[in-house]
Amino acid sequence: NQARVNLGVDTQASINAMSRETFESLPNKPKLSPCQLAAYSFDGKSPIQSIGSFRTTIKANGRSAVCDFVVFEGVRDNLLGFKSCVQLGLV
Repeated sequence: NQARVNLGVDTQASINAMSRETFESLPNKPKLSPCQLAAYSFDGKSPIQSIGSFRTTIKANGRSAVCDFVVFEGVRDNLLGFKSCVQLGLV
């Protein structure tokens, strides 16, 4: 099943990030795997809590890529990191 999700392009990010709110809105949510990632907000000072990760295929501009997403509590933005941006030809 496909779902359209708005993602911001963040070439400084080493991961793909999704908010819990967005994850909860997905039809047929993928199963989350445990994730012990230590992540911080944009200011680099405030830790943000990951609730798990999942792997999915994403599509953009006629290309597709298999990508891992980390789901975070307390964030609003969904971000596509550098590696995935390159795979999709966005940068």
